[in-house]
Amino acid sequence: MIRIKNTVELLRNVINLESVFVLLDRGDPKLKALKLHAKIHQLTEALSFAANYAEAHGFSSDRALSIKVVLEEAFVNICLYAYDHENGEVEIICQSNSNPEGMTIEIIDNGKPFNPLADGPPTDQTSDISKRRIGGLGILMLRQMTDKVSYLRSTDSNHLTLTFYNNQYL
Repeated sequence: MIRIKNTVELLRNVINLESVFVLLDRGDPKLKALKLHAKIHQLTEALSFAANYAEAHGFSSDRALSIKVVLEEAFVNICLYAYDHENGEVEIICQSNSNPEGMTIEIIDNGKPFNPLADGPPTDQTSDISKRRIGGLGILMLRQMTDKVSYLRSTDSNHLTLTFYNNQYL
């Protein structure tokens, strides 16, 4: 019993609880889920998780990179804006699809309601860059780099669903 208590105490001292993340097993081999704190320092874990899933399901490293860029935009926005300086979590669910071959990433947070497809700032693509207001281009990029994107607010959670087709099969 003393040995277990000492081990637990050692783990408490070694592990920074801010960096804890949980791989969730949903019982479906085509589905992987990861739950993270909504903190910028968790970004690397989120991106590695999605890229590894994509490459394991036949996506090229170039396509996996574009998936990482889109996920980074969504994840950082959640970290910066969803929780108003409160602690929160983000769940990332990757699932492979067929017909057409591809994958879906669902990003779930319990932050304040925000539909990036409808509530985001308008995108000015015509004015001189020095005169444009900051914001809006990330949502545009997200739309252009995904094959399909949707949003749903359900049970006090934001659900952003990103679909990527594996171009080698199209």
